[in-house]
Amino acid sequence: RRIRLELSHPTEADHAADLARVLRGLEGHGWPGVQVPLSVVAGLPKKLRAANFTVVATVAFAPVPTLLRVEPASAPSRNLGLAVDLGSTNIVGALIDLETGETLGERSALNPQVEHGEDILERTHLCLHKGSLERLQALAASAISEIASQLALPAGSAVEDICCVCVAGNTT
Repeated sequence: RRIRLELSHPTEADHAADLARVLRGLEGHGWPGVQVPLSVVAGLPKKLRAANFTVVATVAFAPVPTLLRVEPASAPSRNLGLAVDLGSTNIVGALIDLETGETLGERSALNPQVEHGEDILERTHLCLHKGSLERLQALAASAISEIASQLALPAGSAVEDICCVCVAGNTT
């Protein structure tokens, strides 16, 4: 969800921290208790001042309300999501405009984990060896990142416009 915030400027009477201003603004829109990652907090001073304290905050619902990004209200990025089906043979991704629900594109690729075993049981047994699980995770993450890049460009967007990713796969 995207929320437009028009925050007060710091004054001698109101010297609240930038994070406190954002959280106060979110609470005013019915979003109490929003968690904020350090990566978002670190960029707040520059972003708030560049936007003259009028910003759009993107908040995710799950697992708890979390502030994903803060950007100028005058030029917000697109609000995109990536839906991924992580199959044992193929990985399929769909780029979704989260404002309209429109599917902007779909791509598929061979799951690079196949090089470590044709079936899921081979890969499961491989994970018993030190470092193998991390290697399989890295292969899947790299393939998903590549699919995201391939989808963003034709949609006229940047990968950074993707604020949410949902991955579904086998639990085997």
